[in-house]
Amino acid sequence: MAIHVIQSQRIEVLVDCLIEKLKSNQSTNALSVLQERHIVVPDQAIAAWLEKQIAEKISISANIKHHRKILGLQWKAYDWALPNKQDRERIKGINMPPLIMQWRIYNALAVFIAADQFDAAQIPTDVQPLVQRIFDSTAQLSDRKKREQKRQEMLYWIAAQVTRLFTNYMAFRGSCIHTPDEGVEHWVCPHCDTDWLKAWSHNQPLNIMQLTGLKPEQADEYLPTQARQLEHWQRWLWHQVFQKDFNDRQEIDNKFWFALAHAEQNRQQQFDLDAEDDERDDDERHQTYNGLPEQIFVFTTLELPPAQLKFLYRLAAYTEVHLLYFNPSREYWADMVDPVWKDRYNLKLQQRYIERNPNVSTVQIQAYLSTTNAEFRESQHSLLTRLGKRARDNFALLVNMSGGEGWEDIFPDTEPTTLLAQIQYDIMTLEEPEQHQYALAGSDESIQFHVCHSSQRQLEVLREQLVHWLAEGTEQEPRHPSDILVLVPNLKELEPHIRTVFSTTRGMGRSAVDLPYIPVKIAGVVSQDIQNAWQAFVGRIEISQGRFTAEDFHDWLNLNAVQELYQLDHVQMERMMELLIQAGFRRGLDEQHMLAYLSEQDRDYRYTFKFALDRLALGIAIPQHAVFEDTLSFAGVLSSDFELVQTLIQIYRDISARRDWLNPNLSTQTVKVWLQQLDADLKPFVEASGRAFETIRSVMRAMTQRLHNAQSDKVESLPNSFNLPLSLLLKEIQQGIDSSADQIEPTGSVTFADMGKIRQVPFSLVVLMNMDSGKFPRRDQQVPFDLMDVFKPVLGDRSRLEDDKGAFLDALLFARQSLWIFYNGFDVNDGESREPSSVIYEFSQFLARMIQPQQLNQPHDAMLDLDGLRIPQQLEPLYHIYPLQPFDPMGFQQSKNLRYKDQWFAVAEHILDQPGQRQSWINRDYPVHDEQEVRVLDGQEWIKDVVFPARAYLKTLGVASVYTGDQLPQQEPLLLDRFQQYHVRDLLQKHYVQPASRVDQAEDQNSTTLTEPDMALFQDVLPVGHSQIATWKLSLQEQAQLLARLDGRRVTATTLQNLQLEPHLILSITVPEDPQSMHWLSCMASGAKPKRQTQTWLEYLLWLSYLDLGDEGATYRREVICNDKSIVCCGLSSAQAKLQLSEWVAMWKHAQKRPVVLPAALIRQEKCTWVENETGQLMPDNFAKLQEEWLKNHSFGGVELESNEANSHHRDWSFILQQQAADELLALSCRYYAERLYHVMDTEADDGLKKLNVIKPEVKK
Repeated sequence: MAIHVIQSQRIEVLVDCLIEKLKSNQSTNALSVLQERHIVVPDQAIAAWLEKQIAEKISISANIKHHRKILGLQWKAYDWALPNKQDRERIKGINMPPLIMQWRIYNALAVFIAADQFDAAQIPTDVQPLVQRIFDSTAQLSDRKKREQKRQEMLYWIAAQVTRLFTNYMAFRGSCIHTPDEGVEHWVCPHCDTDWLKAWSHNQPLNIMQLTGLKPEQADEYLPTQARQLEHWQRWLWHQVFQKDFNDRQEIDNKFWFALAHAEQNRQQQFDLDAEDDERDDDERHQTYNGLPEQIFVFTTLELPPAQLKFLYRLAAYTEVHLLYFNPSREYWADMVDPVWKDRYNLKLQQRYIERNPNVSTVQIQAYLSTTNAEFRESQHSLLTRLGKRARDNFALLVNMSGGEGWEDIFPDTEPTTLLAQIQYDIMTLEEPEQHQYALAGSDESIQFHVCHSSQRQLEVLREQLVHWLAEGTEQEPRHPSDILVLVPNLKELEPHIRTVFSTTRGMGRSAVDLPYIPVKIAGVVSQDIQNAWQAFVGRIEISQGRFTAEDFHDWLNLNAVQELYQLDHVQMERMMELLIQAGFRRGLDEQHMLAYLSEQDRDYRYTFKFALDRLALGIAIPQHAVFEDTLSFAGVLSSDFELVQTLIQIYRDISARRDWLNPNLSTQTVKVWLQQLDADLKPFVEASGRAFETIRSVMRAMTQRLHNAQSDKVESLPNSFNLPLSLLLKEIQQGIDSSADQIEPTGSVTFADMGKIRQVPFSLVVLMNMDSGKFPRRDQQVPFDLMDVFKPVLGDRSRLEDDKGAFLDALLFARQSLWIFYNGFDVNDGESREPSSVIYEFSQFLARMIQPQQLNQPHDAMLDLDGLRIPQQLEPLYHIYPLQPFDPMGFQQSKNLRYKDQWFAVAEHILDQPGQRQSWINRDYPVHDEQEVRVLDGQEWIKDVVFPARAYLKTLGVASVYTGDQLPQQEPLLLDRFQQYHVRDLLQKHYVQPASRVDQAEDQNSTTLTEPDMALFQDVLPVGHSQIATWKLSLQEQAQLLARLDGRRVTATTLQNLQLEPHLILSITVPEDPQSMHWLSCMASGAKPKRQTQTWLEYLLWLSYLDLGDEGATYRREVICNDKSIVCCGLSSAQAKLQLSEWVAMWKHAQKRPVVLPAALIRQEKCTWVENETGQLMPDNFAKLQEEWLKNHSFGGVELESNEANSHHRDWSFILQQQAADELLALSCRYYAERLYHVMDTEADDGLKKLNVIKPEVKK
């Protein structure tokens, strides 16, 4: 009995054949409908698609059992034929998952890296080069703990790579594929080059010279220096760790074939008896005697290791095996060669011929090449032989194994009507297209090239094209999103762009101009919910291992799973962070955590999470700025914050309890205990969040089950004491979560998948994206230490490059209606053209040779410049070029590229409608509606608006500036900047410079007792380290200077009052508490800068206007003692103050409608004299210098330009004045408002002083 091979180029035909086989069995046996049917599939994608096809056509697929690859069938067959419990336990033990192999390799080598220094005497010679490499990788690290951790990580990585190696070796180098000589009982293959593991199990070295194909004299020159070292340590590792398993596997395999042979012998004997017994029914006749199912179906193959194919052919002797084989061509093409390889081979052949015959002529050379191995060097279809090397090798293996007997060819001969169908037909018939003979129809859009500038742009174009493609479906031939497959070589990189362009939320925030909703599914990528759930779970363990900054904690707390665990919403979470930041949290968990980052002499543990939390907890009991038992209370805790503080305490306890889990020196639990502990730690998350954590739990429990099987008494492949650092275990769980998404299958939506993950599944439309040079074929790093790369290849070996080429060929052959190819043909920075992937380039050249020019008189090799891209002129109908931006008007004017009137069309239309230079808002008034209701404004906010008019204008527009200073602080202050110094001075003044209330004035005026400042009250503002004391002493010195300038005077107590400026406008202003007070004295921690001077002047105007003294009030005095100078305002009556205030109100109203370029920080910057200009207006005599300061584009120290309100490059001014003449606008505002607002400040009062006077403090000698 041999394998029954059914081959076809149409996968749908193979499905029909499979269904016919299933139905035929049912017709002969009524109960067979309930029996399990076993189908071997190459991957989950084909399994899911096949199950759907069977269910649609025979209405039942529940009894279908899929086996992953032939290897999966092999292990299942062992169970079928060897029902003995002891045998099944042995099968379970030798069928090791890759994870257990990796752990066993790690466990075997871990003992050699336990010491801190490489000790050759304690390490076997064969494995010394590998261990030496591990120690060399950590030699540069000075810390012993870090060296140990690095060695463990390096060893675990090596174990993972070697696991991949040994898995490949078991598939491709695990057994002899040659047929034994007849009559020889103990046959040994004399020329075997694939049975490595058997030799290694006997500790026999491989014949490296034979495997490399080198002669002895070539070894020194061509043999890689590390080949012998690789073979030595890999042989040692296999012999020490897996020898017993390999021998057990060989024993099980021999026992399996013996059981089948014995069962077949019994069956034959029973068959002879049944022939004499006519009373036995058909059901009894169809029972098997070997435990195998009656039929086994193998549905297509993507890889065909020779050893597994041999197993399949041996199995066919005992049960029916049907191989439904996808073959690109119906002709024999097992000996076809790549045309590029053919050219190289001819060149080498020619060179050798010339060396042997120096005087040979060109005619003789051509005659020699045409007659030497012509049939071996044949390449009948260049595209198939170039891209289908893997498929060719599989086909050759099948032919060599079976000789072509028992094959059934079903290749429908359908006349092609499109370019895509013609290529598929030519591949099937193995006919190279005649050059330039295919006439491309004008309506043929089966193959398209879409050329863009970026991946984002590709997706935007794809979305529009998909809308059009789906809309072209008819009632007879409808089109659905499930008919579309999009393949990408770098799906993880493209995933965020896919989610952005193809909005995954139906109907939310959509407008009438938006394109229709297209459902998409990103296959093979872990969902964002699962990723966030894992980050939430592992973050509680890992977050204390880093710096634990406020930003890190905020990011972790912002995860939905964390908020659900602690029963928080977003508002509560933000309030938590606000409390922590205000209480002083910058970085570090607590004192213990900071020990790893601070020197032994530094014991300042302020600004940690625990420091802020202690302040908040104390603030519940003592809601004021006070010190209790060395802890500074936080006065800003509200009653609504009590539960939040309690939650923060719980979070701190949870993180603190897990801080040592990742420390390998403090935590040496076994892997079994770790998995139990992690499962218990996961339980609260599962109860709180549910589904998002089910994948994580299933991965962890599957890992636990594998470990249990490996440590069971029947197997004992891993000791019960096996331990692993938790950090490595967590990484392994993370990889398990990622690999759980590898079960890729077609979805009911537009399916996005990695190139090569969904193959040999038909789709109406196949889209290939990001087909750029360097991205496809992928340049993934090959498995290191691979001897298969060093030695000569064997028929059936895998190659990443050939896999990618084969994936492209499958995309070409399984696209039923259209194939779209997207790539970036232009550089996004300079717009220069770029070549696509080499595969795409070769495909386009193949099409150029195939397609007939549009005009017969054109040369075949003519090139066309299509929007900056040079292509063969006959390919012009296939190419679609797109502009860089989706709103480029040229993109909507091209009739070839279909565009919709979406939101980008409105932008493009607006660009085209502009008659000339864009009009600025400077030249027009912004419509501000007159308020009919009374408005009450904060006086201090109003003052800030008028001294910096840009602020008022942006408020009216509803535009808010987001400053970098709004970000969370990253570290504790080491040295105080100007703002932080101001904060310290301000706190000193608030605590120790008390305002004089009317009650205080009644007390003893002669009391001069001063309270000594308590440094503990300033824990949350002083810097850390040695600069703390220096900063405190400097602040006290500045405070003493301030008290000296007060000269015994008390700061005036203030209160809030309302001042009605207009019928519908009221300001809430600050005025002295005592209405009889004629001297308003204040202290400011900031300097007397120009902006502060103007603010003080406006406070003075508002105070006098509120008092309403008429022509009186000139003796009233407003004084502010600043950090560096004193500001004194006097000399105006209330009537004059009201008149001046009306000018400021007028400017404020104007500034809301149109920007007024008159910042107080610039106008009051320097002393000036007011002089008349040619129109009689008063202007500052230093206006030219002010203009220079306004326009300068550099800053040497001090305030940055984007933060300098006196400069046109300030972030707000640059936003408002973009593309405007900033100097002219400044001159215009000065001419209109400078004299009205600022001139009066420099006029003299009755006492001869200016009405706004800035006084330097006297320096005492």
